[in-house]
Amino acid sequence: MFAEGWGTLRENTLGYLKFEYAISPTSLLTVSPYYHKNSGRGDWIPPYLTTPIDENGDPTTQGGTNAGSYGFADSEGDPLAPNEGCTASLSWPWESGPGLNPACYDATATPVMSYRHTHYNKDRLGVTANYQATFGDHDIEAGFWYEQSERDESRDWHKVIDARIYHHFDSTPYWTQYKNTFDTDTFKWYLQDSINFGDLTLNIGAKQYLVELQKYDHFANESSDKVDSDSDVLFSGGVLYQLNNSTELFASYSENFSAIKDGVLERDSSTLTNIKPETADNIDFGIRYQADRLTLTATAYSVKFDNRITFIAPGSGTDGIDYTIGTNGSYVNVGGIDSNGLELAASYMFTPSWSVYSSYTNSSSEYSSDDPNAYDSQGVILRDESGNEVAPSFRKGDSIIDSSEDLFVVSTDYFSDGFRVGLSAKYTGERLGAWQDEETRTRNKVDGYTVLDFNAGYSTDVDAGPFKAIDVSFVVYNVTDKSYLAGGTGNGSTYYIGAPRTAAVTLTADF
Repeated sequence: MFAEGWGTLRENTLGYLKFEYAISPTSLLTVSPYYHKNSGRGDWIPPYLTTPIDENGDPTTQGGTNAGSYGFADSEGDPLAPNEGCTASLSWPWESGPGLNPACYDATATPVMSYRHTHYNKDRLGVTANYQATFGDHDIEAGFWYEQSERDESRDWHKVIDARIYHHFDSTPYWTQYKNTFDTDTFKWYLQDSINFGDLTLNIGAKQYLVELQKYDHFANESSDKVDSDSDVLFSGGVLYQLNNSTELFASYSENFSAIKDGVLERDSSTLTNIKPETADNIDFGIRYQADRLTLTATAYSVKFDNRITFIAPGSGTDGIDYTIGTNGSYVNVGGIDSNGLELAASYMFTPSWSVYSSYTNSSSEYSSDDPNAYDSQGVILRDESGNEVAPSFRKGDSIIDSSEDLFVVSTDYFSDGFRVGLSAKYTGERLGAWQDEETRTRNKVDGYTVLDFNAGYSTDVDAGPFKAIDVSFVVYNVTDKSYLAGGTGNGSTYYIGAPRTAAVTLTADF
C-alpha cells in the first residue's frame, strides 16, 4: 500500500507598482512598493500518537509537552507497551526500537498514527527606492529597501482514523503543539559610485542592514525580547582595466552579511545573546578575453565565511525519529569556512546561430575551526551524558561536507528564426561525507556523476487578439536517466536521490 505521507501546499500572491521619474536627462528616480502573501501547509505522518500534557502534568490539547508516544493500542484505544522481553527493531528507514515494531505485539494490537500539519502564513509589505545619476565621470547609485514582515506558524496533530487502511484523519486536532507569530522589520541603505578614468574604471560602494525581530507566543501570551541583527557598514570595491580592445583585467572585494532569520526564534533553547549574524568577505580577480567568436575568462577567488549558523536537534530516543521536536533544539554559531578556487570558462560561435560553451571550476573549501559541539577548546572530543564519546565531526582544515572540488560543464545551443535547441552535460566530482570514527578520521564518500539535459523551443510574435507573442519550450532533464545522489542534508550521511528523467512542456503568452 502506498501512503502519501509527506506533502507541501503553498500559495503565493505578489503585487507591486513601479514609479519612474526622470529628474533630468542624466538622473532617474525609481520607487516600487510591493505586497507578498504566502500561505500553505506542510504534512507528515508520524507513526504514533502523542500524549500531550501541560506544565502540571494534566492532559491538554494546546501547548505543553509530549509525555510519551505509542504506536499500538488495544481494542479500546488504550496504549500498549511491547511484549516483555521483545527487543526486535526495524532497521529501515530508521531504528524503530521495539515500541514501533509490530513483531513485539500480539496480533490483536491495532497500529495507530498521527497526521501532522504545520500551518504557514506570511505577509510582507515593503518598498524599494533607487536613484541613479551621472555627474561627469561619476555614475552614482543610491537607494534603500524597507520591509515589514509578519509570519504565523502553528502545528497541530490529528488522529488517523484507521492506520491499517489509510491515513485519513480526524479533522479536529487532538493536539495543537504551538502557535507563534514572528515580526521582522528590515531596512537597507546603499550607495555606490562608478568612476571612469578612460581605460580604468573604479567602483566603490557601501551598504548596511538594520534588522529587528520579535516572536509572540500565542499560548504563553508573551513576546520575546526584540533581537537586533544589524550589520556593520559593508564596503565593496572593484577595478576594471582595459588592456586592449579584446582583453581586460578585473578585481573586486566585497563584504557580505546574512541577518539572523526569524527561524532562530522558533527554538526556545537558542541563546540569542550568543548568536552572531553570518558574514563573508569575498575577493576575486581575473582576466577576460573577447574576440569576434571566442570568449575566454579566468577567475580566481577567495571567500572567508564566518559565524556559520546551524541547528542542533535534541537527541532522539531509541524508538525512532522524534517528530514532536516542535520548538525544541537550538541554533548556534559553529565557526566558519575558507574557500579558494579557480574558474575557467570559454565560449565559441561556430556560426551566428550555433555556439558552444564550457566551464571548469576547481574549489577547495575547509572548515576554519573545530566543531564546538564535538570538541572542547583543547581539541578533545566531548562526551555525552552517559560518558560515551560523541560522534566525530569536522576539525579545522577538514574539507567541508558535500562539497565537490571539481565541476565541469559543456553545452551547445542553436538558434534560428525563433527556433532553439540545446544540449548540456554537467559533471559533479566526488564529495566527502561524515567521519566514520575519530581515530582514523576516515569519511563517507559519494561518487561523482554526469547529468545530460536537452531543451528545445520556439517563440514568435503573433499580434493576434490580446496576445503579442507566444513561446513554447520542451525540456528533458537527465536524458540518460542516470541514478545518482544529489545534494545532501548536511550531516554527511544522508542524501537526496537525484531526479530521474523528467520532461516538461511550458507555454508562455505575452499580452
